[in-house]
Parts: sequence; structure tokens; C-alpha cells
Amino acid sequence: MAKLVKRHKAAAIASALVAVSIIAGLGATLWEAHIDRIDRDRAERRFQDVRRLANSILFEMHDAIEKLPGATAARELLVKRALEFLDNLASERGNDNALRRELAAGYLRLGQVQGQAGTANLGNTDRAIQSLRKALKLREEVAAAGPTTVADQQNLAIAYDRLANALAEGGAWKEVEECDRKALAVRRALATRLSELEADEELANSYYSVGLHSAGKGEFDAALTGYLNYLEAYMRIAKAQPGVDDIQWNLALAHKRVGALLLKKKQYSEAYDHYRLAQGIDEMLRRAHPNDSDAQMDLTFDLSDIALI
Repeated sequence: MAKLVKRHKAAAIASALVAVSIIAGLGATLWEAHIDRIDRDRAERRFQDVRRLANSILFEMHDAIEKLPGATAARELLVKRALEFLDNLASERGNDNALRRELAAGYLRLGQVQGQAGTANLGNTDRAIQSLRKALKLREEVAAAGPTTVADQQNLAIAYDRLANALAEGGAWKEVEECDRKALAVRRALATRLSELEADEELANSYYSVGLHSAGKGEFDAALTGYLNYLEAYMRIAKAQPGVDDIQWNLALAHKRVGALLLKKKQYSEAYDHYRLAQGIDEMLRRAHPNDSDAQMDLTFDLSDIALI
């Protein structure tokens, strides 16, 4: 090597300079990659912190103060901050289906707090609809990206249901009908991946929505068809799983919904029979849960409508 360098000094010097340049460049590149990795890791940690904070605000902080007297202003502030966090996260989602799923759950929960009928909400239906649209869009993106899990399809149908319910509050019946149709189509396709019992449980959700929204539009024949399908599904479910409180509650509700429409159609004898069946179930549930005020309230509805008939 010494003799070679003496004979070819210029070439040796040039080669050494090239080698030093390569090593220096490689070192700089590796250092920059190291810094980039640190920055990425730091950014990812911050991102995960924001995710946890958004979920904490929606599912922990809000629930902790929801029923406190005078908490409305604090709840509104929490909802505002949660929306900001979710929107910021949504702008960074890319093609991350796991994040899409999480964001959709967050927006769905936000919509419930903002203005979902039947729950303790802040009474802002318009903002609830905006949040529910975001949730639905994310779940549609998950479905389009494929392949989807059973839970993905179930959650997509739920998003259609929730948006339809919120839209019904404002009488946007055309879009309500479209949401109901799409939810039913998702559940019918999903039924091929489920057992017969699981398929009944899924389809019953859509049958109920069709009945509820058709009644809201004044289309009582369509509503009765939807509720009868809901009733038939829960009769099969209750037969397959006897003695389950939630199933019995839904079975009683189905009898009441059918009975109410028959009452409206002046089919008094048939309405009476359905309410008596509901009364029997609700009395059984009240005996099983004597301190449950909801179980007592359910029974009062049966007795009131039976008296009306």
C-alpha cells in the first residue's frame, strides 16, 4: 500500500478525498435520518396524546359531569374542545383505517351529546347532524378501503341509523329514507356472514328504524309492516335465547309499537292483544327488578294504552 501511494500520489490523494467525502456524506445522512426518526417519534407521541385526550374528554370527563346540576356550560365547553381535537386528528388521518374507526366512534359520541333524541343532550340537532355526517363518511371510507370486518359493517349500519334519527328531528324525510335503505342493504349483505340469530338481531334494528320513521312521516301501513318485521325477528330471538332481559324488553316494545299502530287504525281487539302480551312481559321484568324505575314506567305505558283501548 505504501509503495502504491508513493507511485500514484495524486490518485491516492484524490481517492482519499473521495472516500472522506463519502464517509462524511454518509455520516451526515445517517445523522439526519436519526434526527428525522426522533422527530417522527416525537410527532407520533404527540399525536397519540391528542387521541387519548379527545377520547378522555368525550368518554370520561363528559360522563363524569353529565348529570351534575348546572353542568350545561361545562359540557358545552368540553364538546367544543373535543370537536377541535377530532377535527385536527381527522386532518392527519391519511389511509389509517384504525384511526378512521376511532375518529368515527368519537364523532358518533359527539353527535349523541350534541343532540341525540332520547338522551340527555345539549339540544343542538344541527351540530349533531354535522358530527354524525363526519362519522358516517369515515365509516364509509373504512368500508371502501376493504376488506372489512363484521364489526365494520355493523358500525356502518349504526352510523346510517344515527344520522337518520337526527335528520328525522328536522323532517328531512328524503334523506332519512335513503339512510334507512342503505342501513338495511348493509345488514342484508352482512347477514350472509352471520348466524341466523345474529342476522335477526342486526335486521331488527333496521326494521325498527323503518317503522319509527314511516310513522313519523304519517305512513302508517309502512310503519306497521316495519314493526311487524321487528316483532317477528324478536319472537325468534326470544325463542332462541329465553329469559334474557334486554331481549324481553325489545319483545315487549315490539308488541307496544304494533299495538299503537293497530289502535290508530281502530283495530281495537288486535291492539288489545298486543298490549296484554307486552303487559305480561313488563310485569315479569318489574318483578325481577322491583327497584328499577324504568321497568315501572314501561308498565304504566301498557296500562294507560290498555285503558285507552
